[in-house]
Amino acid sequence: MKLNRPVVMLSLFCGMAAWYLLRWPIVMGDADVWFHLTAGRYTVEHHHLPMESFFSFVTPARPWVDYAWLFQVVVYGLHQGCGYPGLIVLRTGLYVAAVLAIALFLFTAPKADRSSMFPIVVALLYAFLLLPRYQLVRPHIFVYLFLILFLWLLESRSRWMICLPMLGWLWCNLHGITYPVMVFICCCYLIDGLLEQKPPRNERGEPSRLFLILLTAWTPFATPHGLRLITLPFLSAVSASRYIYELSPFSASSLASLSINALVPNLQTIFAVIFWILAWQVCSLARQRTLRLRHGLLVLGGLLGLWLRGERAIYECALFGLPLLRLWSPRRNPAKRARRLHTGAPLGFSLAVLLISWLWLRVTLGNPPRYPVSYRDLPEGVCAFLRQSGARGSVLNFPNTGGYLEWRLYPQYTIFIDMDVPFFFSDYDVFVSKHMYHDREVFRKVVARYAPEFVTVPITIHGFHQFIGAFPDYVPVFFDDAEVLYVDKRKYPAIAEQHRLTRLNPFLLAEQGPGTLLLAGDYQHILEEVWRLLRIYPEGLLANQLACVVLQADGQFGQALARAQVIVRHFPETPTGYGLQGDALAGLRQFGPAIASYHQALRRARGKVRTEALYQMGRAYLDMGRPGEAYALLKKAVDPFAPDLEAGQLLELGKAALMAGKREEAAVLLRLAAEGITVPQEGERTY
Repeated sequence: MKLNRPVVMLSLFCGMAAWYLLRWPIVMGDADVWFHLTAGRYTVEHHHLPMESFFSFVTPARPWVDYAWLFQVVVYGLHQGCGYPGLIVLRTGLYVAAVLAIALFLFTAPKADRSSMFPIVVALLYAFLLLPRYQLVRPHIFVYLFLILFLWLLESRSRWMICLPMLGWLWCNLHGITYPVMVFICCCYLIDGLLEQKPPRNERGEPSRLFLILLTAWTPFATPHGLRLITLPFLSAVSASRYIYELSPFSASSLASLSINALVPNLQTIFAVIFWILAWQVCSLARQRTLRLRHGLLVLGGLLGLWLRGERAIYECALFGLPLLRLWSPRRNPAKRARRLHTGAPLGFSLAVLLISWLWLRVTLGNPPRYPVSYRDLPEGVCAFLRQSGARGSVLNFPNTGGYLEWRLYPQYTIFIDMDVPFFFSDYDVFVSKHMYHDREVFRKVVARYAPEFVTVPITIHGFHQFIGAFPDYVPVFFDDAEVLYVDKRKYPAIAEQHRLTRLNPFLLAEQGPGTLLLAGDYQHILEEVWRLLRIYPEGLLANQLACVVLQADGQFGQALARAQVIVRHFPETPTGYGLQGDALAGLRQFGPAIASYHQALRRARGKVRTEALYQMGRAYLDMGRPGEAYALLKKAVDPFAPDLEAGQLLELGKAALMAGKREEAAVLLRLAAEGITVPQEGERTY
């Protein structure tokens, strides 16, 4: 049996995509998945939808139109039964279904050439475009699939049209805020059907088809919210576009720019290619006077969405063009086609497309974090501390991680705010929650009004440490890789006394790195606080990194190796653990395994961290008695004319050059080193 090349290519891509997505964990792209899990848990436990901000201490309580209630119940039930792997399988299944639906929609066109490569290339472009959206578990993973199915049913006019109202009901209850997209599609086909002067003869039951479309357009009223949902999508998001990237205005200049790195195009480039293919098709059909009204309306609606909703609307804009691309019929010259088949050009083109597809998947998903959920950039350690402390009360928080905090802490604690704006919390709420960490007066007013028992601060907001001293009742007691926790010592004096941080400044450590600890030299007291952090949250990246650096400086390489291995297990996507593991192994004189660890660090490292890994690997080769390899690596890592160069690096490079027989280079390097550049402290690293 002769295999169809496009079918084989599509099958291979779907298999590769499923493999990579199933290995990709739940990550902190945003905290929406935990916001939805919290709402789903509330609905299941209380047997009714949440009506106000039950997880927040903000007064007055914010009214809540829970437009994604069905999605929340589904993902919560799946999480309860299967944990995070269940959510990963859901995300992967919906992505593969969307890609297959696009391909089948294009291949089932009335005049489709089943051997043509155009539909499969277009399907892969759409697959590339949608892939980043399916790395997250949010309601839109259903919406995109439903949008494709809607267009397929409306274009094919098959007996499955009877399913349209049910799809509309599911759409409005899974992600009701996007119901205008569904209603717009219905209106396009309804207007086209009503104005069509001469329907094709084989289209029987046209009135019933229009009735089904009209019935589907009314499904937004078939939700638990009734009329309250109708006005919700039309709230202004102008202010929110300033602090939420996906709401930022769409830049038309991105359509004229192409960015390809190692044969892999970025997201803007992929959308630009789809956009210009659609523009060409519109012009071609308009010139032939075969452009259907519904297709023209869909294109105009996509452009309007880009103008009104910015970057978030590029996916709907692209998907609206699928019916136009389904009509693509490139002109063929039989003689030229036969010559191409004879030369094997189609096979080469197919392999090239598959290679680019694999590279795209590898670059996007090829270095997965810890499975099934990565706590990097999440305040998991802060949550562990609060849950173990036995305290209760309110936690003043930064909005970006609010969804995760409410999932882990409610009902033991209530939080301030999350990022469900502008449909839940207001722009004013977000303004206050962001400025209170930079403005002492705003912070004073919030604390005076709500008197929170705990305050969490993003560890990257270094300026907060400068003015929190004006509020002596709040003392730092814990930090993880994302946030620093303060407690009101008046309300919980025992927690403040037992856990107060006196030796460690987390903001300084996050800004300048663990090497700053080595300047103090008081290793014993520093380690006491680090071990206290690790007893509460043993998996923490920063705490294990601190322990590793101090232990290596103290000559305890065995214990340092154990800490580095913890980082490798829980944060395999970062070079930090591998670099520190290599340092510890080199300290134990196990140079072969140390070099293997440095190789792993190099695969993941960029910039200064990569330079440091090259340098340490060169030193390991030098200690092994292999000066040739050592000199080649050190030469890449050490720039003799860099203004921040250290004498120790020049000495190592000069020594390697001398041992490798590069006497002239060694003489120059050692002469430069003799000029008196400051030697770094032993054990200091940039990992």
